[in-house]
Amino acid sequence: MFMNGVNFSCIPRIHIDIPFSLNIFLSITAFLGNTLILVALHKESSLHPPSKLLCRCASASFNLTGIMLCSVSLSTLSAISVDRLLALLFGLRYRQVVTLERTYLVVVVFWIVSIVT
Repeated sequence: MFMNGVNFSCIPRIHIDIPFSLNIFLSITAFLGNTLILVALHKESSLHPPSKLLCRCASASFNLTGIMLCSVSLSTLSAISVDRLLALLFGLRYRQVVTLERTYLVVVVFWIVSIVT
Protein backbone atom coordinates (compact mmCIF):
# COMPACT_ATOMS: atom_id res chain seq x y z
CA MET A 1 0.00 0.00 0.00
CA PHE A 2 1.48 3.34 -1.06
CA MET A 3 0.52 6.65 0.52
CA ASN A 4 2.35 9.88 -0.31
CA GLY A 5 5.17 7.89 -1.86
CA VAL A 6 5.74 5.73 1.25
CA ASN A 7 5.29 1.99 1.12
CA PHE A 8 3.55 1.11 4.41
CA SER A 9 3.45 -2.61 3.66
CA CYS A 10 7.14 -2.90 4.56
CA ILE A 11 6.52 -1.65 8.12
CA PRO A 12 5.80 -4.59 10.42
CA ARG A 13 2.28 -4.50 11.84
CA ILE A 14 3.56 -4.84 15.40
CA HIS A 15 5.26 -1.42 15.23
CA ILE A 16 1.91 0.17 14.51
CA ASP A 17 -0.08 -1.80 17.11
CA ILE A 18 2.24 -1.24 20.10
CA PRO A 19 1.76 2.57 20.41
CA PHE A 20 -1.98 2.16 19.81
CA SER A 21 -2.30 -0.48 22.54
CA LEU A 22 -0.16 1.54 24.91
CA ASN A 23 -2.30 4.63 24.29
CA ILE A 24 -5.50 2.72 25.11
CA PHE A 25 -3.97 1.35 28.32
CA LEU A 26 -2.72 4.78 29.42
CA SER A 27 -6.06 6.44 28.62
CA ILE A 28 -7.99 3.94 30.75
CA THR A 29 -5.46 4.25 33.58
CA ALA A 30 -5.60 8.06 33.51
CA PHE A 31 -9.40 8.07 33.47
CA LEU A 32 -9.66 5.70 36.43
CA GLY A 33 -6.95 7.54 38.38
CA ASN A 34 -8.56 10.95 37.86
CA THR A 35 -11.97 9.57 38.81
CA LEU A 36 -10.52 8.10 42.01
CA ILE A 37 -8.90 11.45 42.92
CA LEU A 38 -12.15 13.36 42.31
CA VAL A 39 -14.12 10.91 44.48
CA ALA A 40 -11.51 11.18 47.25
CA LEU A 41 -11.56 14.98 47.10
CA HIS A 42 -15.35 14.99 47.24
CA LYS A 43 -15.45 12.73 50.32
CA GLU A 44 -12.53 14.34 52.18
CA SER A 45 -13.92 16.74 54.79
CA SER A 46 -10.58 17.96 56.18
CA LEU A 47 -9.68 19.62 52.90
CA HIS A 48 -10.04 23.40 53.02
CA PRO A 49 -13.36 24.42 51.35
CA PRO A 50 -11.74 26.95 48.98
CA SER A 51 -9.43 24.17 47.74
CA LYS A 52 -12.46 22.01 46.98
CA LEU A 53 -14.07 24.93 45.15
CA LEU A 54 -10.93 25.48 43.08
CA CYS A 55 -10.85 21.78 42.17
CA ARG A 56 -14.48 21.95 41.08
CA CYS A 57 -13.88 25.14 39.06
CA ALA A 58 -10.82 23.62 37.39
CA SER A 59 -12.78 20.49 36.55
CA ALA A 60 -15.67 22.52 35.11
CA SER A 61 -13.34 24.72 33.06
CA PHE A 62 -11.54 21.66 31.65
CA ASN A 63 -14.88 20.12 30.69
CA LEU A 64 -16.13 23.32 29.05
CA THR A 65 -12.87 23.82 27.18
CA GLY A 66 -12.93 20.22 25.98
CA ILE A 67 -16.52 20.51 24.76
CA MET A 68 -15.78 23.79 23.00
CA LEU A 69 -12.66 22.49 21.25
CA CYS A 70 -14.42 19.25 20.29
CA SER A 71 -17.27 21.29 18.79
CA VAL A 72 -14.85 23.42 16.79
CA SER A 73 -13.00 20.32 15.58
CA LEU A 74 -16.17 18.58 14.44
CA SER A 75 -17.41 21.75 12.74
CA THR A 76 -14.09 22.16 10.96
CA LEU A 77 -14.12 18.54 9.79
CA SER A 78 -17.66 19.02 8.50
CA ALA A 79 -16.61 22.20 6.70
CA ILE A 80 -13.70 20.35 5.05
CA SER A 81 -16.12 17.68 3.83
CA VAL A 82 -18.53 20.29 2.48
CA ASP A 83 -15.59 22.10 0.85
CA ARG A 84 -14.57 18.91 -0.98
CA LEU A 85 -18.19 18.36 -2.04
CA LEU A 86 -18.41 21.91 -3.37
CA ALA A 87 -15.16 21.40 -5.27
CA LEU A 88 -16.69 18.35 -6.97
CA LEU A 89 -20.05 19.99 -7.66
CA PHE A 90 -18.89 23.40 -8.87
CA GLY A 91 -15.81 22.33 -10.80
CA LEU A 92 -14.26 25.44 -12.38
CA ARG A 93 -16.64 27.81 -10.55
CA TYR A 94 -15.32 26.56 -7.20
CA ARG A 95 -12.75 29.39 -6.85
CA GLN A 96 -15.48 31.98 -7.42
CA VAL A 97 -17.84 30.48 -4.85
CA VAL A 98 -15.37 29.50 -2.11
CA THR A 99 -13.27 32.56 -1.35
CA LEU A 100 -10.80 33.32 1.42
CA GLU A 101 -13.14 35.90 2.99
CA ARG A 102 -16.04 33.42 3.12
CA THR A 103 -13.76 30.81 4.65
CA TYR A 104 -12.65 33.25 7.36
CA LEU A 105 -16.28 34.06 8.05
CA VAL A 106 -17.20 30.39 8.41
CA VAL A 107 -14.28 29.75 10.80
CA VAL A 108 -15.20 32.78 12.94
CA VAL A 109 -18.84 31.65 13.06
CA PHE A 110 -17.75 28.15 14.15
CA TRP A 111 -15.71 29.60 17.03
CA ILE A 112 -18.47 31.99 18.12
CA VAL A 113 -21.14 29.28 18.06
CA SER A 114 -18.88 26.90 19.96
CA ILE A 115 -18.06 29.49 22.62
CA VAL A 116 -21.68 30.58 23.04
CA THR A 117 -22.92 26.99 23.14
